[in-house]
Amino acid sequence: MTSSNKHTHFFFKRINWIKVFAIGLTPVFGIVYGFGEFYGWWDSITGRKTIIECYERLIHGNGYPKGFIYADEKEFETLELYLKKHTSNKLINKLSEEGHDPTLIAADGGDAKKWSTPKDWPTALTIPMEAQIMFVYGMVRNDHEIDQGNTTWVGSLYELKNWIDLDLERQRFLFSVVLTSVLAIGVGILDSINKKNRP
Repeated sequence: MTSSNKHTHFFFKRINWIKVFAIGLTPVFGIVYGFGEFYGWWDSITGRKTIIECYERLIHGNGYPKGFIYADEKEFETLELYLKKHTSNKLINKLSEEGHDPTLIAADGGDAKKWSTPKDWPTALTIPMEAQIMFVYGMVRNDHEIDQGNTTWVGSLYELKNWIDLDLERQRFLFSVVLTSVLAIGVGILDSINKKNRP
């Protein structure tokens, strides 16, 4: 075998190994992604976990203090940026450009009974999904009444839930379609090169 043939043989042998490796990556990625979704790894990495936790606080029917998310809490900035990204209320971005940022995020419509219960039963409370999430400006932690600050609407609790679900669908799409497609295309290209240039 000449030196040129040795190099060619080594080249195609390497391509075959890369192709096998790429084929093997697809199920491995699937397993890793499945475990990550089950244990919430991707939610933690993307910040979705924080948004879900904030959503669960906002729908809490008792309102203050659980349903009040103040600017001095670590979750506040993540939620604020997320809501600013999705809201259709142009006033919010205008206020931000003018240097006005919210100091509290809460939902309107607390203390609404889900159903009628006897007086001696624990009261079942919830907030309607149609209730608006509010940005409150100029309200400090010691203020317990929303009207002590200036407010503007962001979107309903239903919309927030929908945004969260859509983010998960996009995440799954990126993995299931884009990543696996890239691997499949890569395997196809390597196979084509192998067949075309094989002596």
